[in-house]
Amino acid sequence: MHQLLERFSRSPVLPRIAESLASGSHTGVSGVVGAARALLAADVARRLGRTVVLVPDDAHTARALHLDLETIAPDLEPLFFEPDSPRLPAQLATLGSGPGIVVASAESLNRPAPVWESANGECQTPNAGSGPLALTLNQQMEIDKLVSWLEENGYERTDLVTEPGEYATRGGIADIFPEEAETPVRVEFL
Repeated sequence: MHQLLERFSRSPVLPRIAESLASGSHTGVSGVVGAARALLAADVARRLGRTVVLVPDDAHTARALHLDLETIAPDLEPLFFEPDSPRLPAQLATLGSGPGIVVASAESLNRPAPVWESANGECQTPNAGSGPLALTLNQQMEIDKLVSWLEENGYERTDLVTEPGEYATRGGIADIFPEEAETPVRVEFL
């Protein structure tokens, strides 16, 4: 992977793109597809030494680009922007003055974001969530209470859980993809 990155960064076009962006000129790049988008974004962020924001048309393309960036440029700690994510303040706090990448779908930028306030050094949304939820084996809880907590904490109801921040219910089963987890979890209500 390292050799591919080095070879890509030697392209004579990349310094011109970075210079144009650094000068504030409107710069368009076309014909870049697949993982090459991530290579280009990472190279430009490094050359400019600041955060680059990428805005693909839809959430699926944005998620794929973010996953490519996590593989190609983990040192840049790419951020997937979701305005209603409970993790947003902590993620934004990690953006420093050096190079970085934020990926936000056009549709996510059209959704209103909660107002974030600082309380005792922690960021939180006003009127959001009731704090962490811990589930234990054989715990007594109504599924409606769990769904209410998920909604209050910014989780999105879907038919099939595939991404962090989503949940689905069918009968007495709830599939939940916690923001900090790599895979979803299943909760069964008896």
